[in-house]
Amino acid sequence: MNKQKIASLIIIVLALTGFQCEQNSLYDNSKRDDLLSVLSSDLESLFPAEVDINIRAGGIDFPSGGVYDFGYVIEGNPSPPVTFTIENLGGTDLILTGPPVAVMSGLNAADFSATDPAVTTLTPGASAPFDVTFTPGALGVRRAIMTIASNDPDEALYTINLTGNGEPVPVPDINVQVALVDYASGSMYDFGSVMLGNSGLAITFTIENLGTAPLSLTLPMSLGGLNPTDFILIGPASNSVAVGASETFTLTFTPGDTGAREALLTIVSDDPDEANYEINLMGTCTPVPVPEINVVRGVINYPSGSVYSFGGCLVGTSMAPVTFTIENLGSAPLNLSAAPTGSNNTEFPLTNPGLVIPVGSSEDFTVTFTPAATGSTSSLLTILSDDPDEGTYTIDLTGSGIEMDIDVQVSGVSYPSGTSTYSFGSVAVNIGSAGATFEVLNTGLYNLTLSGTPTVSGAGAAQFSVGAPGALLIPYGSSTTFSVTYTPTVEGVGTATLTILSDDPDESPYTIDLNGTGVVPDINVNLSGVNYPSGTSGYDFPEIAVGTSSPTVTFTIENLGGADLTLDGSPDMVQVGGANAGDFAVTQPGTNSLGSGASTTFTVEFSPLAVGSRTATITIPNTDPDSSEAPYTIDVAGIGLPTAGFPTASLVGMYLLDGDGTDAMSISGDLNLFNGSPLFNADHLEMTAYNDDVMGSLVGISNGDDVTIAINFYPTSTAFMESNFFTAGYGTRWISFNVSGTNAITVNLSNYTYANTFTEPAVLSQWNTLVCRINMATLTMTVWTNGVVEQWVFDPAFNSFTEATVSIQNHSSGAGFIGLIDNLFIYNRALSDAEVAAVLGAMR
Repeated sequence: MNKQKIASLIIIVLALTGFQCEQNSLYDNSKRDDLLSVLSSDLESLFPAEVDINIRAGGIDFPSGGVYDFGYVIEGNPSPPVTFTIENLGGTDLILTGPPVAVMSGLNAADFSATDPAVTTLTPGASAPFDVTFTPGALGVRRAIMTIASNDPDEALYTINLTGNGEPVPVPDINVQVALVDYASGSMYDFGSVMLGNSGLAITFTIENLGTAPLSLTLPMSLGGLNPTDFILIGPASNSVAVGASETFTLTFTPGDTGAREALLTIVSDDPDEANYEINLMGTCTPVPVPEINVVRGVINYPSGSVYSFGGCLVGTSMAPVTFTIENLGSAPLNLSAAPTGSNNTEFPLTNPGLVIPVGSSEDFTVTFTPAATGSTSSLLTILSDDPDEGTYTIDLTGSGIEMDIDVQVSGVSYPSGTSTYSFGSVAVNIGSAGATFEVLNTGLYNLTLSGTPTVSGAGAAQFSVGAPGALLIPYGSSTTFSVTYTPTVEGVGTATLTILSDDPDESPYTIDLNGTGVVPDINVNLSGVNYPSGTSGYDFPEIAVGTSSPTVTFTIENLGGADLTLDGSPDMVQVGGANAGDFAVTQPGTNSLGSGASTTFTVEFSPLAVGSRTATITIPNTDPDSSEAPYTIDVAGIGLPTAGFPTASLVGMYLLDGDGTDAMSISGDLNLFNGSPLFNADHLEMTAYNDDVMGSLVGISNGDDVTIAINFYPTSTAFMESNFFTAGYGTRWISFNVSGTNAITVNLSNYTYANTFTEPAVLSQWNTLVCRINMATLTMTVWTNGVVEQWVFDPAFNSFTEATVSIQNHSSGAGFIGLIDNLFIYNRALSDAEVAAVLGAMR
């Protein structure tokens, strides 16, 4: 039905109502009733009756979202079931969703359970009951949400919040009181003091049950510990204590001996956490009153048999009287039988105290010490009383008759007067000084007085100085100090006598001999144990080629003197000067300070900058007092040889190639190239092409001539490589070398009828050196490979050639030499060892 129809019906209803009120004669009441009936039918079709759910419990409605509290239920036990009733207050059937109809959710959903109602469809006005039970799974508040789903249009999910509290299982809880004061298990009850032979008051203890279940006691209760028989237990009357009730028992302290008495009361029950409830019992048993003597001086006790020392006192004088106090620490009056007495009253006179001393009171007496002679003396002080265990009370009185006595020490060592010597040891002349602190001790028992500052005398007195003492009056047992300093002005031993004046009756003056030794540093330089005196010696380096460096030479600087030596050159400790100072390089010593007997080293390296004699002077400034050695000088010299490739006696035309990369390629002598242009770049001759005649004949060498070859090569592969030198035609090889896959340089001397091979490791992708020297007169060949030398003798048949030409050829059957060749030197004679060394020094 649309809105217009609804509006029309409402107007008709209003009209009919008006008509009735106005009693309009056009319509009678029967027609009005028919119209209302039709209208009512239309309204019912327009607004049909709705479903309306409601839930009650215990006669109370619980709207959706309401709360039902189950109260307190023991943990793990179910509550009585609570009946909830679902009602249909609507006009059509209520249909419940389920089973289950009641669904539990939330934090503690497992603690709540519900039965299902008998029916799930309720006609209008019908109802269906179901039960809910709360079984708490833990202590404390437990919550869940019960949800009932239905076809109610506005309460389709009807919820009730369920809550309850889990409470513990009932248990007993024991507690013990005395006079309303709790005494927890493990606590202590003190019965106070009871005199020996008596009993204290009976103390009533109350056992309470503070729990939620009856408390069962195990009787009789037990007494243990150190003194259980000193405590008498009576009760309790019953072994069961109801909830909130109590039982009593009594304990009486009856000590069996004096002092602290202890026992342990144990109450056994079914309390789950205090099954053995313990109370420590304590009491003190006091003895029967008796007097108790004690003697003190000030606050210090002097028990019977102890010793009191008066210390030292100057003979013939009296110390101030010392007051002793007799105390009565007991519980009855103390009666002295007589005044205290001493066994030596002439040196220890006494005064008399009172003879009766009440409880807690005391009496004084004095003792004076007056020694008659030096040395120890004593007197036995005796006090007689009615103290039951110290009737005879004794104290041993001691003292000494004294006079003053001097002693002098250095660092705890005594130096007796007239018989001892103190040495300052070795001290640098005019540079250092040594001091010593002398301690003057008064080892006597009377004050000692010094007569001013001690003095020095004797031949070397001027080298010793004395400081004033800290005090002139030295009490007995005390000391004072003064200093003595030794500052030598000459080399050698210095001596003096130290004199101390005082009022010591038998040791004044007090004398101690003093000595010390003035020492100086003494520099020396040696090389491998050979001394090189300053200004008169020199060292000659071996001849070496210009542009190369000699092995370093290590010099040792020694301090042969007794004082520290300082190398005080600046900025260098070891300096180089002279005509050719730049040819000599010095590595500085590791330290500039050398103690007596110490040493350090420096090195010198010769690197000639020109050919010929080269000289310089090594200078070492230092603190040696000898002017001839400060500074210390050594002359050095060496000879610069021509650079490698130009030995002094080389023949013209033997320097062939030098591709060092710094200059253009130099070629001297006749060089005939086959196959067109030479195969080298700006830096290196490259032998990479395969051809029997890469380079042709260079220089002819007569039959039987000695020869030397020097070559730098740079192999870049381990494949088989070979290059030959000095061949007699194509058929006979003289010298060849190759680098094979074994990473080795192989040098061969061969005429096909005799071969000799020498092998050394090669280094790939780095420069290698090879020098071959043949001496036909001795039939020897010497080979240097990377600095390693090898020599052998070859067969005389090798000297059978009729001619020889020098050439560089590649005779390998596969690829040629792979790499670079540089610095190729060929000489038509055997160079000397020095010349070979010069050549090697110039190689890469």
